Amino acid sequence: MAATELLFPQDFSLDSCKIVTALGQPYEFRAMLLILEYFEDLYSNFITGSITINDSVGYISKLAFSGHDYLILGYSKPGSDIKIEKTFRAYKVSNRHIVNNQNETYTIHFCSEEAILSEQYKVSKSYPNTKISDIVNDIVYNQLGTSNTKFLATNSEATAGLRDIVIPSMKPLEAINWLCTQAISATTKTTGTSYLFYENVNGYNFKSLQSLFTSPVYGVYKYEPKNLNMPDDTRVQDLGLEAKNVIGYEMVSNFDTLDMINSGAYANQLVAIDLLSLSYSVNNFDYLNYFTKAQKLNPYPLLANTENRFNQTDSITYQAVLKTAVTNTGDSSKNAYIKTKQPSNKDVNIETTIPYRTAQIPQINAIKYKISIPGDPFMTVGNVITFNLPELTRTTDDKASDAYYSGNYLVTAIKHTIDVEGKFMTIMEISKESVPNQYINPDNSLQAWKLIRGR
Repeated sequence: MAATELLFPQDFSLDSCKIVTALGQPYEFRAMLLILEYFEDLYSNFITGSITINDSVGYISKLAFSGHDYLILGYSKPGSDIKIEKTFRAYKVSNRHIVNNQNETYTIHFCSEEAILSEQYKVSKSYPNTKISDIVNDIVYNQLGTSNTKFLATNSEATAGLRDIVIPSMKPLEAINWLCTQAISATTKTTGTSYLFYENVNGYNFKSLQSLFTSPVYGVYKYEPKNLNMPDDTRVQDLGLEAKNVIGYEMVSNFDTLDMINSGAYANQLVAIDLLSLSYSVNNFDYLNYFTKAQKLNPYPLLANTENRFNQTDSITYQAVLKTAVTNTGDSSKNAYIKTKQPSNKDVNIETTIPYRTAQIPQINAIKYKISIPGDPFMTVGNVITFNLPELTRTTDDKASDAYYSGNYLVTAIKHTIDVEGKFMTIMEISKESVPNQYINPDNSLQAWKLIRGR
């Protein structure tokens, strides 16, 4: 499957597919490979995948497969100088069956080593006066033993403020996911919270959604089947065009106003209760107000200023989602006893973390597409791409882009697939929380609108 020159957009160079068992010697499985599938997900902590093998020798027994084996994948795109090699734990064999009297096929499932280690150990440790980002770094480096080449310092976004945190016997990845819900970025350019810990081709990442929105656009993609090589074509005519052509697309989710209201994406309210001072504060999240200061993929919000029959927009109906939580925010400055006896008391800042995370996660999933492109091993979750969806209502060949569903998207999930012929396909799930053109704002004072809303 190795090649040096790109002939078709879907060409791929699988440089190695080696399995290392207890016997100690790596064995090359490229010649027996039927299909390789590789998965990344922004909401998953690690990479997973599988390889399906056509075996006529009985390697499961001969190599002593035991679920404690390792898979070494090396791959590249023909014509590119960049080569990628990654090591995974081969933890499971499934779908084993006889094809004929001399052959059998089976699927070997793999995942990152940290997925196994996180299930084997617990973190029980206190972190006084420490940034959450530093706690995450400690868990990754020291509790999971991950190298600093797999979790680069540049892939860890610093958090604001110091905290006193005790992790009470939690699995390492479970603890990190819990810390993500409390983290606030130290970068003044970002608004709110919504940190994620995920693995992609570049290693592990601890970043906020808002920071991902500021990433440079990886590429511009357009659905133009006529520009993709058909089976009878000989070779790539325009690599820059065809490698960024969308072969097919499918809408996963469109706008769903009821779901956005129920999830708190447009408006939510937190009642923060201070048990020390026997007081409470009401914290309202207003989507339209938030959007003016937030980082965004596209310039316009998902919401127009349409009012309901009570003359309120969706972004100010705060009690659509109501939450309560205990807070200590401000106690160290306003309470004389704490100020004197415990001046190092750290604010938990739930007034920011809970309302913003409640809203930001459903927002990014408001508009979601699944698109297929010629295989790109360097495409990874966390990338920002531009997807120009053609406007299907036009009849001319030169179709304009859809006014609302084109634009910048965040890549939230990826499936790379390589088949026995070496053809490489990348299937991406892309999402966005904004639109390139403003939705029409109705004149809420019109009598027609009032009559409709009043029925």
